[in-house]
Amino acid sequence: MKAVVLTFDRLPTHLLGCYGNEWTETPGFDRLAALGSVFDQHFAEVPGPVGPDHAWWIGRFEFFTDPEGARPDDDTAAAAPSWIQKLVQAGVRCRLLAENTEGLPTELFYSSEAVGGVTGLNAAHDDVPIARLVQRGIEILENGGAETESSAGESPPELIWLHSAGVPSPWLPPRLFAELYLDELEEIVDGESGSEIASDLVGQFENDPDLVRLLLSDWRREAEVESDSDDETRQTEAGSEAEEVAEEEVESPELERQISRLVFAGYVSMIDRWLLKLLEAVERSDEQILFVVSANQGHSFGETADLVTDAVGAAAFGKSESGSGDGQAGALYDSEVRTPLLMAEFSHSAVVQDFGSRHAALVQPVDLAAALEDWVSRGLSGNPAPQAASAGISLLAALAGGTPEGRSAAFSLGADGQLGIRNRNWALAASAEAFGEDDLAETEVQLFAKPDDQWDVHNVSSQYREEVKSLLDILRKFRPGSR
Repeated sequence: MKAVVLTFDRLPTHLLGCYGNEWTETPGFDRLAALGSVFDQHFAEVPGPVGPDHAWWIGRFEFFTDPEGARPDDDTAAAAPSWIQKLVQAGVRCRLLAENTEGLPTELFYSSEAVGGVTGLNAAHDDVPIARLVQRGIEILENGGAETESSAGESPPELIWLHSAGVPSPWLPPRLFAELYLDELEEIVDGESGSEIASDLVGQFENDPDLVRLLLSDWRREAEVESDSDDETRQTEAGSEAEEVAEEEVESPELERQISRLVFAGYVSMIDRWLLKLLEAVERSDEQILFVVSANQGHSFGETADLVTDAVGAAAFGKSESGSGDGQAGALYDSEVRTPLLMAEFSHSAVVQDFGSRHAALVQPVDLAAALEDWVSRGLSGNPAPQAASAGISLLAALAGGTPEGRSAAFSLGADGQLGIRNRNWALAASAEAFGEDDLAETEVQLFAKPDDQWDVHNVSSQYREEVKSLLDILRKFRPGSR
């Protein structure tokens, strides 16, 4: 009995076929959705790269007081073992595989392993980080359980957790995937040269990031001059070339946004390819396996009105001048906060649930922790399951054809301190400046009607004052603490 979990730092729902995308190729995600359960309303608590205190690991809200009243006092919670630690103590082999284990709570797991890789246009398909991660995961899944047999001849349950950056910054997959969707540019650039121009620019980024940063971030910006004469000459030449290309080949800033978006989509399709390989390995297994896929952050490319003028930020393919990635991380729009969550249970090469179920329940990462703890604990034979340590709401009802309970509201915290709250009808975001000593200024909020306003385009806070007040009252009660 195993649980296999594949999580990503960044992977947007709106580029996956199973979440409604009609042009990105994601047969792996689509197959998993067809075989299992899809959660349509899964919202990240803190969008962005996960840290050691992420709700997945600790089994409770990372910053918010749990609105369902399940989270203990902060001091008590910090001292208590996590749900993963309790399972390890009960004999469960909890393994963590990650592209990079830095900043992850490796000490919680029975074992942990960093699985590196290389990126770039010339990288081999089998050498990219997601490829190496999945290959190692399949190896453990198929060959790593023999040493775990007990004296009774039964293997204790296992948790194999694979964690990936997803689409990193910068996002440059091997050329096959980087150019997979560039033919879409024909409608933006006159003639047949659109994809050729894009391909040239993508290639130049690989060879000279400074040049392409000029090409794709700010066409008219002068190159910075360094004190070193060689650098000065090189950057002057790069600036001149950038100006020339911008004037002769680029018709509109729209090309900048679209190239970055299409290369990003290519990266998603590459991830999907390896997800499919992992799914096929799960399907081949003769064990009972719960397979889960989720992510902690989406991505925006100008779908939201406020972001249209800065869709790529200061970044070319997500690489900013500071090296910190694109400028939209942590924004509390649906495209950033609403993230994929899919799960399916397999037993002896057969799916043991209704095909293709979808659930509209509001859920968050802490609920995935509860579901995994619940499921793995069921496999502890001859050893009593530990008392539940996760404060989440288990989602396992979905595996039996039922309806998960879900939450009355979902909470999110942005990178700049912005607070967000969602219920079935509304999404509200309040800026950090809106928090005073005792109050929130109602003028410093955004309110969007759901599900109609998919891209958070129409701020209706001035028309629905009562709804704003009601949601703000909940935020005041469950605002982040001091952790």
